[in-house]
Amino acid sequence: MSSTPQFNVEQLAAARSERWHQGGDPLLTLEAVREWVNELGIVLFAPRAHQLPTPAPSLVEATLGNAVSAPTALESEAARDLVARMVAEGSALPLNLLGGPGDAPDFVVSAQAFSYVFTLRGDKNWKQPPTTSGSVKVSPLALKVYEALAAGNALTAGELAAELGREVTENAIARALGELWMQLRVIPLLQQDGGATMWELTSRRFTKQIKAGANAGQPTALSAGISFYLAQAYAATEEEIETFLSPLAPRSKVRDVLHGLTAARQLEDAVLEGKTLMYIPGGLPEFPEVVVAEPVVDVADLAATAVLGAIVSERIRKFDRPRGPREQRGERPFRREGGERGERPFRKAGEDRKGTRKPFGEKGRERGEGKSFAERERRPFQRERAEGERSSFARPWDEERKPRPRREEGERPAGKRPYRRDGEGSGDEKREFRGGRGKCGQNRGP
Repeated sequence: MSSTPQFNVEQLAAARSERWHQGGDPLLTLEAVREWVNELGIVLFAPRAHQLPTPAPSLVEATLGNAVSAPTALESEAARDLVARMVAEGSALPLNLLGGPGDAPDFVVSAQAFSYVFTLRGDKNWKQPPTTSGSVKVSPLALKVYEALAAGNALTAGELAAELGREVTENAIARALGELWMQLRVIPLLQQDGGATMWELTSRRFTKQIKAGANAGQPTALSAGISFYLAQAYAATEEEIETFLSPLAPRSKVRDVLHGLTAARQLEDAVLEGKTLMYIPGGLPEFPEVVVAEPVVDVADLAATAVLGAIVSERIRKFDRPRGPREQRGERPFRREGGERGERPFRKAGEDRKGTRKPFGEKGRERGEGKSFAERERRPFQRERAEGERSSFARPWDEERKPRPRREEGERPAGKRPYRRDGEGSGDEKREFRGGRGKCGQNRGP
């Protein structure tokens, strides 16, 4: 963080709380909510810490003005009415990317950012009815529900059940509508007066955004999603970005786009408490100063600490007293032979307790006891030779060896087998050479 502004965890949390309207300044008007959603792009409708364990804003918390882990239906009523008004005017859409039951959305996306969401989750063949086979398929009942909505206007789940037949229940219709909602085929029209939710095709209100999303590429859409999240979180780790965008695309694709943006220097990183946070250059705010409260010092704790320190110091002094002579410490002194007491004398090498040097054995007696190693006679390194005699370079261990007698020609040493020439036998007769095969089957003859 040498080239980035310095900030800590408290400063980042304070900046996020102000950005997410969780510090006591709720969003109460439609204009404020519309501007906030358009600025952030995509936000959660309600906090979902169990499904998405990552820091992110939510519309319910922004309308309440504080952070709530599990809002009730009464606390979510204001946010639900605002979403219904934004869908009616065409400025935002409710999404169901996590596959929850019912008509409560999990994300709210602005109309401008919906094209990127459709690129990642929508069907390119949006003009054709959904199919019951292939990679993007729906159930046969969902296909009938889509055909019923395409033939007429917006309908409720009860009206769809009555149109499709008595054997179809409203719960089955709700599950079919959930399938189509996850594929961005239909959207719910929430009622402000508490009436039943009506459903209609997404292409009727947001055709322009669907066309733009069908012609865009996934890397571009993922880059836009990353920028949306970093604009609302200011700085986040790679894991947090992948978790937030996991309902839209696989984590591996998000990771590849992150590495590409980092290599192109579109994103920069900073280290905060051992974690690498990514942020958009120039997108960090002026972090507010966090006042750290000074700890309150308790007088009773100080007194107890002082007493404990005195006890420890006394115990250390008890075991760290200066040591005197042996008689003062009560130890038994060294006693020499003869009863005289004193310190133990230094004994030289080779001496016994009486101070006499030990002999070196039999050879030591012959050479003289009591002589030092330097005084003893040493064998000369070179043997003496007469003047003018050349060195024979003989080995020292061969000096005392007797010379071997010269052997006459034809005489063999005793106990050895005589050398036998070719063609000679054991006696005077000669034997003729015959070729044969050896052990390896080779022909030994010419």
